[in-house]
Amino acid sequence: DGDAFATVTGLAATQDGTLYAVDSQLGVVRLDAQTGEVQEVFQPSIVTAPTDIAVDSDGVLYVADLACACVVVLTSEGIENGTIDGFNVREHLSLVVTADGQIFTADDNNVASNGRSLVNIAAHSLLALDNAGRVLALSPDGALWVLEGNTLEPLLQLNNLPPVNDITIDADNHLLLATATQGILIYDLNGQEIGQVGRVVPSFP
Repeated sequence: DGDAFATVTGLAATQDGTLYAVDSQLGVVRLDAQTGEVQEVFQPSIVTAPTDIAVDSDGVLYVADLACACVVVLTSEGIENGTIDGFNVREHLSLVVTADGQIFTADDNNVASNGRSLVNIAAHSLLALDNAGRVLALSPDGALWVLEGNTLEPLLQLNNLPPVNDITIDADNHLLLATATQGILIYDLNGQEIGQVGRVVPSFP
């Protein structure tokens, strides 16, 4: 629609092929995941410094935002429907939503479920769901953990990682890491690097 993305800080996809992007300037943008067509743009006033976005099976949107140190809840039409507060965040707040509607977040201190603290974790850790619905957490030092009840169990260690901006799990249960300098790195859950998509030219922003 003539408006370029300025700072995309999160993406979330639904099973029906809808893609949601959150952008600090544009707000929440709904797109067709196959064609890229922009279907709608939501600009909730409370979303000003977003770091992540998730969508549940009912189409409810959850946006992690640093300005309010909260998770903003939006209806599928983009209408504000409350917040989840109580986070300690300076640079990043990561979130995932499970199939049964549980909201897991990672702030500067801990992993929480629906706002209730579960276990301590390093700042700037990133969350993802594997194909079994388990919550995985990647620490900045490359340690990958799996959340079991109220504890984080070590899964594997990824060494010599460049800075990682986001993670997700694909249909083959491979770990995809969006990095700042090496494009997308792909690992299996045994810790073996099995692929790389794209690269970032060092002189380009």
